[in-house]
Amino acid sequence: MKHTFIVDHNVVQFAVAGTNDQEDDDLTCAAVIRAIAKNCHRVPKTEAIHQRQLSKLAVEQSRSSFPLAGIMANVWRGVLQNAVKSPWVQEADLPDLDAECRQQVKKDDHDFLQLAIHQQAPLITTDGPLQAAIAQLGAAREWDWKAIPPDEALPIAEEPGDE
Repeated sequence: MKHTFIVDHNVVQFAVAGTNDQEDDDLTCAAVIRAIAKNCHRVPKTEAIHQRQLSKLAVEQSRSSFPLAGIMANVWRGVLQNAVKSPWVQEADLPDLDAECRQQVKKDDHDFLQLAIHQQAPLITTDGPLQAAIAQLGAAREWDWKAIPPDEALPIAEEPGDE
């Protein structure tokens, strides 16, 4: 079954770096990115998210000592450039966030949150405070979606897509 995910830029960054948020060697984010690409899951994006992820790819690839940094960056670029795997969502179509969401979630993460709500899809992120904030939001309970860490996303992403 194909799944839809919203992928936070930190997951992309750590996939290319081959690390986790503690800067320890960790291939979980890389495995998630690879599984999403391999199994043809959907990763919708807005223009702002697309640009931010491309920027993170370029920065991390240039500074990473991870031997697979270039390969991981190219895998994610391939996903982003595939209209079937990564369809565009117009920012004007995203829902407004209520006051509780705007207060609990950092402004930098509003677009990921809005896209996750719009798509009714889990947000894969390594950002613990963001995961906690989303778990507490009434919006998350109302719309039945959540933020999940890469290790929880990996088994879902490894499920083969149909078609």
